[in-house]
Amino acid sequence: MQAGFTPVQAIQIATSNGAKAIRTFADTGSIEPGKRADLVLLRGNLNGDGAAIEHPVLVVKGGAAYDPPALTAATIGQVGRQ
Repeated sequence: MQAGFTPVQAIQIATSNGAKAIRTFADTGSIEPGKRADLVLLRGNLNGDGAAIEHPVLVVKGGAAYDPPALTAATIGQVGRQ
């Protein structure tokens, strides 16, 4: 909460304001019926524990579900320091 926002508020600001800035808010930027969404399911509650963001359980992108540990394993040696 360094900037005075909770983790949930920071995510809401980043997603909704980002969509508004690129003029896609009618279709993206918030979770509402009829909108497209990529989602990350977390283990924990961001309202009480900002570190919950470090524990993704499932990632949904473009309608396909991905396993976060498998995604991380697939990047070893591909990104970052080698």
